[in-house]
Amino acid sequence: MVQSTTPPASSPPTPMPTSSSPPIPPAHASSTHSLERTASHDDHLHDDDTTAAPTPESATEHRVKVALQDQTNFLPRNQVILVFAGLSAALLVALLDQSIISTALGTITASFHAGNESSWLSTSYLLTSTASSPLYGRFSDIFGRKACIIFALTGFLIGSALCAAAQSITQLIVFRAFAGAFGGGIVSLVMVVVGDVVSLRERGTYQGLLGVVVALSNSGGPLIGGALASVGWRWCFILAVPIALIALVSVILLLPLKKVDGSVKSKLAKVDYLGTALVLAATVLLLLGLNWGGQQYAWSSPHVLVTLILGAVIFVVFGLVEAYVAPLPLVPMRLFAIGTVSSVLIQTLCSGGIFFLLLFFVPQFTQVVKGYSGVKAGVTLIPLMAVQAVMSTVAGIVVSKTGRYKAIIVVGFAIFSVGVGLLSLLDEHSNIGEVIGFLMLAGFGAGGTLQVTLVAAQNAVHRRDLAVVTSTRNFMRLFGGTLCLAISYTILNNSVRSGARGVPADVVAAAVRNPKLITSGEWDAGVSEQLLRAYVLAFRNVFRFGLGLTLLAFVVTLLFTKEFSLDRGDDERRKEEGKQWYREKKERRQAKKDQSAPHSTRHSHESHARQGERDVDVEKGILVFVTSLSTPPTSTQVGKSSIDWNKGEVKLRTSMRPVTQQDLLEQAEQKGQQGGMFVSQHAQSFSFGKKDS
Repeated sequence: MVQSTTPPASSPPTPMPTSSSPPIPPAHASSTHSLERTASHDDHLHDDDTTAAPTPESATEHRVKVALQDQTNFLPRNQVILVFAGLSAALLVALLDQSIISTALGTITASFHAGNESSWLSTSYLLTSTASSPLYGRFSDIFGRKACIIFALTGFLIGSALCAAAQSITQLIVFRAFAGAFGGGIVSLVMVVVGDVVSLRERGTYQGLLGVVVALSNSGGPLIGGALASVGWRWCFILAVPIALIALVSVILLLPLKKVDGSVKSKLAKVDYLGTALVLAATVLLLLGLNWGGQQYAWSSPHVLVTLILGAVIFVVFGLVEAYVAPLPLVPMRLFAIGTVSSVLIQTLCSGGIFFLLLFFVPQFTQVVKGYSGVKAGVTLIPLMAVQAVMSTVAGIVVSKTGRYKAIIVVGFAIFSVGVGLLSLLDEHSNIGEVIGFLMLAGFGAGGTLQVTLVAAQNAVHRRDLAVVTSTRNFMRLFGGTLCLAISYTILNNSVRSGARGVPADVVAAAVRNPKLITSGEWDAGVSEQLLRAYVLAFRNVFRFGLGLTLLAFVVTLLFTKEFSLDRGDDERRKEEGKQWYREKKERRQAKKDQSAPHSTRHSHESHARQGERDVDVEKGILVFVTSLSTPPTSTQVGKSSIDWNKGEVKLRTSMRPVTQQDLLEQAEQKGQQGGMFVSQHAQSFSFGKKDS
């Protein structure tokens, strides 16, 4: 048993007064360090990770534990700012790629003459980023945060370049999937590193600022995509290459993170290969079935049913493996027993789906129903972007100042619901002011929930679970986005077909493939009007689906999210340790410079010697000139330089040692009274000491 020695660190914290859960008895203040946290109730650790509130031992405690190196490293504020700059660049490029093609989708579809396959341009990226997302949290525990971010950025850069060079819709879909496998990891790892370098109390502010990056990239992506699509859709992917390169260099230079000790072989031995294969297979199969259903195949077709059922079964097997088999599980099942964590994951699933719904379907609504161009459709998302960015920052600061987060999340989802509900009332007669106003309300709610829920989840677990709970939350966000897009496209297409009854099937199919044909004048006015009305009803159904998700998140937050203090007993100690670590790092860097200094100094001395010889030549020339003007006493030699006696002020250099006034007085005594009188009158006119060259 490891007993804490200080009262603040040994007594487990009680929930904030707003929580309904009872305090944990002080007798439960210590436990063995090797026990994994099962959290059958919402216990919480505010002290050092060497102590934990014990819970009933489960089957997972009987397995052999795999030791992991603690990567917590609270840095000084100035260093955090540098780290934050590198992380922001990485997050920007990963999130920008998720949404940039939303307004370029029509152009890409027309370029390759694609139909229903166009939805895969969005789904393929989200599918692979979702499937790979839970891997990066545990991989960063094993291989180190910095190594994993560099790996993810490099793969993403290659994938973006391949997308820009794609020659067919199939190639583009495959390359998008390749880039997504790394993009999802970037988002997760950025959030993990922020948790490593700042305390929970300060984390709200920094996570809020990252929320600004999320808002700018997600909401600005469609605007940029619409503008670039008018020039050429390939620029949507070319743009990502230099940004990813800048982010990669920034991460390499600016992230002074702790290295994880151990050989590559020992690290590879810790990887949960079975769990990795299972979660990848389950996610891909489930999302394949969801994307096929109602679009390429009927929901009752074998293609859809087999993939959905098989994916669900594999997910169950994955859960069993993680709970009872894996020594170091990718996603510890015990986390789901923590009420706050489970509620945050449900909230994130819903909010991720809603936000992706807005990013993809609001621009499509304005383009199809209102006839806006891609650029103008992207501009309509600016209010959503601006309000969400402001509210994310404000919410983060409020959390850091007050230590409270539940009320912010509850109010956020309430306002989010109002905004999305109003969007479901839009039709062909709605003006742009209504669209902007409703989006501003939605952005207000989204900003209040986006990053604050992450603080709530991280606050409910041990530090050693920081990476896995963060990556799991990101998995739920991406899974919600992918799931919501697949369901929303199904709702949209099925609603259009249902609302266009009486219109020839080939015309409806053409309108589904390319909605711009509705306003092109290719069909009769009556047919175009019926198709337009069908799309209005379809978009309304999509937004109603989003409203249901916001209401679900609101209820879950209200009932199950509990609030705990953001202060932990060892925060100050860890801050001092972080400062000491940073000082030692600087000292080691300086020591390396000092080791190479003798070599540099030798070259410097040789250079000064050569310069000294040139100075002597110059001095000789000056002496000849002065001698021609007058007849001074015999010159005095000090080292290699000459001291000329002259009525004028002559400043000379020495390569041996400085010329002092004492030298001049001694020379005066040797040369006679005339020289002495001259020195007494003009000694102050001489330059005593070596002149800087």
